[in-house]
Amino acid sequence: MKRTVMLAALVLGSTALFGCTSNNMDSQAEMLSNKIDQLSSKVDQLASDQAMMKKDIQDAKAAAESASMEARRANQRIDNMSSTYYKK
Repeated sequence: MKRTVMLAALVLGSTALFGCTSNNMDSQAEMLSNKIDQLSSKVDQLASDQAMMKKDIQDAKAAAESASMEARRANQRIDNMSSTYYKK
């Protein structure tokens, strides 16, 4: 009889602990899932920011190249003007 009561208490205690552990694991899994979703959205945001910065860099590079070409043309015009001018 004593053995049966001990066995029943052990089974009941194990079941109670397993139930608590199961709920705790579910909440941890849900919490981890939420964190993964947050990280995924942050990665997507960083990827879009990176693409936008890449486009801005390309635009700035094109503008710098255009300004450089315009400066060369202006320098050539100035050089041509000074070569045709003679001091008397």
